[in-house]
Amino acid sequence: MNPYFSDKKMQSIRELNYIDAQKTACLFNKRFWEENADYGNVNGGVSFTDLIIQSIFYPPDHIRCEEDCSPNEPGVLIASYNLGSDSARLSNQSPSRRTEIILHDVERVHGTPPGYINSLVNSIKTAHWSNEQWARGGFSAAYPGQKINLAYNALLPEYNGRIFFAGEHISTKPGWIQGAMQTGKWAANQVALMFGQL
Repeated sequence: MNPYFSDKKMQSIRELNYIDAQKTACLFNKRFWEENADYGNVNGGVSFTDLIIQSIFYPPDHIRCEEDCSPNEPGVLIASYNLGSDSARLSNQSPSRRTEIILHDVERVHGTPPGYINSLVNSIKTAHWSNEQWARGGFSAAYPGQKINLAYNALLPEYNGRIFFAGEHISTKPGWIQGAMQTGKWAANQVALMFGQL
């Protein structure tokens, strides 16, 4: 861009840290995690682990089921949601090796017999934010002091109030869509105020 934004804005743009993230969703033919107490009997929530998959997120849609909710129904499990270097290490594996690692680790967490869940997998999808064309990273994760030193200037408009900024990275809810929406509404309101629409 020419001319550059203000020095403080450019500092905010160049220095704010973004953390890498990877998420793998598995569609299973049946919800083995709800089957019985031997394999977890989990309905909603998250399991954290020191394995490379880091965390497993369980769908909560059967929590309030009184009828017609069976573990024999298909279900989607976020089998791996990890951050930082683990996301790069796992995502850099070939798709077949990545699937093998993830399913093996999910089996370890749930204590299922080796290979048990392989036959239950219908499909697997992985998103690695550093490889996504328009993302270039998962979400902002400010280093100590960065929020205090960069947040105010990151939010300020530039070019005499003609360019406004929005996104989770400048919100009070970094890493969440709510933060992006909050700052998007703020920017839209500022534009509307400029044109006398509010």
